Amino acid sequence: MAAALQIKDVKSKKMPHLGKNSSAYVAAQTMVREDATTVVVLDGNAICGTISERDIISKVVLQGLDPKATAIGQIMDKGVHYIDVQKTTVDAARMMRDSKVDMLIVTEDKQARGTITARDIVDMYPALQLRLGGQ
Repeated sequence: MAAALQIKDVKSKKMPHLGKNSSAYVAAQTMVREDATTVVVLDGNAICGTISERDIISKVVLQGLDPKATAIGQIMDKGVHYIDVQKTTVDAARMMRDSKVDMLIVTEDKQARGTITARDIVDMYPALQLRLGGQ
C-alpha cells in the first residue's frame, strides 16, 4: 500500500473565493474558469462558508431560483472544514468522508494557505504508484 503524503505536498496554492454577496451565477463562472468544484465564501476577509456545484444545482437550479439574483451567502454551506498542512492525505480523505465534503481549507499557523480536494488526492494516486514502484 502506498504511503500517505503530507498535505503540504498535495495542496493547491490557489483558493478560488468570492464575497458572500456574489451571485450563484458568478460562482458557477468562477468554478468553470478556475476548474474548481467548490469556491470559498468570504465575509470581508474572513472565511464564512463554501459553495459547491451541488449547492448551486440543488439550492438554486432545482428550486427554480434565478442564479443571477441569488447571493451565495444565502445558499452556502456554513460548515467550513479545515486541515493543518502537516496532516496527511489519509487524514484528509477520512475527514472528507466523515464530513461528506469534497474540499478542505488547508491551514498553516492558523492561516488559510490553500485547499485540498478529493480530486487532488485521487490525482496523486498514479504518481504515488509510479514513485513507489507499485502495481
